[in-house]
Amino acid sequence: RIALHAADAHACLPATWCMAGHHRGGESVGKMWEAVRKMWPKGTRLFRNHFFVGEDTIAVEWWSRNDMWNGNACKNSGVGRMRFRGDEVIDHYEITDSEYFEEVHGAWRDFLDPELGRHLPRWHDRERPFYPDPAHNDWALDHSPTDGRAQAPAAMRARLERAIAWWADPRGADADALFTDDVDVFFQGRIWPFGGHHRGRSALRCVRDVAACVWPEPPRIVKANFWTDEARVLVEWFRGATTWKGVPFREGGFTVWEWRGDRVSAARTYVDTSLHAELLDGWRAHVGERVGHALPCWPVPPEPRYPVTDAHE
Repeated sequence: RIALHAADAHACLPATWCMAGHHRGGESVGKMWEAVRKMWPKGTRLFRNHFFVGEDTIAVEWWSRNDMWNGNACKNSGVGRMRFRGDEVIDHYEITDSEYFEEVHGAWRDFLDPELGRHLPRWHDRERPFYPDPAHNDWALDHSPTDGRAQAPAAMRARLERAIAWWADPRGADADALFTDDVDVFFQGRIWPFGGHHRGRSALRCVRDVAACVWPEPPRIVKANFWTDEARVLVEWFRGATTWKGVPFREGGFTVWEWRGDRVSAARTYVDTSLHAELLDGWRAHVGERVGHALPCWPVPPEPRYPVTDAHE
């Protein structure tokens, strides 16, 4: 993977774990992978992938297993998007469950030597707040000029158009017309309100009610990129929003929609969960028992939040 990155490559991985931050230039990206090889000495085993091909991009929804330096097994999923110049990567943007990775890699700074660590953007970020100015949170908006909508298979074009229309105004869109009765909506994370599986139309309504509670002003979609394969639509989205506490923030994320006929039967969303764990602190008291009890994350998780690291989704 290191050899694929150009000398002027840029990699952006949100959050504060070892791979996180902006890595600018092939040498910096190489140091990131060197750190990863030390922490995952047996490498990464990707056991499932969905590929989405664009004009000059490849996006991948992936599921992986790693054996870490500390003897723990690590299972995770996420989405990465790479943009190419010829056969070299010039832009790499990746999102995974950052609060999970921060916990399971919590001692990474003690394990890596300082000489390697000084090349990692998050080496010095040891204590919260990790996001002192969420209104100017790092994102990859400026580095994503192309997508894959022009490469959509003919059989997916009507579905793609419905997805594009939805993402123009998610808060105002008609969910009943788009999602199946048994839809499975999945978000990573255990600290913010939406982590876990929300199954069925009533659970989807709960998600929308809670979203309106924690973000009372409708979030503004700044930009959305789209890819498809034969059965899915992948959306890379960037938005600005304000919490109920009046704190403005911006973020990027990925959402994958799986289709059954002309409706969405499963939706998986990948965000920087560490950002929301910090930004939405106190959400349980604000949302309240009447609405919040239906959420998979309503019970306060134990410490550690992921006692069995290989049981993570």
